[in-house]
Amino acid sequence: MASLKELKDFFESGEYKIFFGWINKNTFGNIDPSKEEILINIYIFIADIFVHEFLHYKYPQLSEKKIKKKTKKFLNRLTISDIKKMAEYLLDRTAWKK
Repeated sequence: MASLKELKDFFESGEYKIFFGWINKNTFGNIDPSKEEILINIYIFIADIFVHEFLHYKYPQLSEKKIKKKTKKFLNRLTISDIKKMAEYLLDRTAWKK
């Protein structure tokens, strides 16, 4: 198992460039060793978490398993454009908490 120090050292080494961008609806991240790049799908990541937490708010009686199923179903109905717009809206209008 990797340690936090190993992750920090890897990031700081600059060996791989790290980017945020779109991949597809089912992929949170991808590594391309030939380009020495890591792409993090920030759009789907943010949309997935927000929809999931919203569904907890809307249906507090549902189990985690049912919320996960509803989240996946909800996201599958959205277009790529909808997902990107939602994530950008949240990023633009949300304060960072430390």
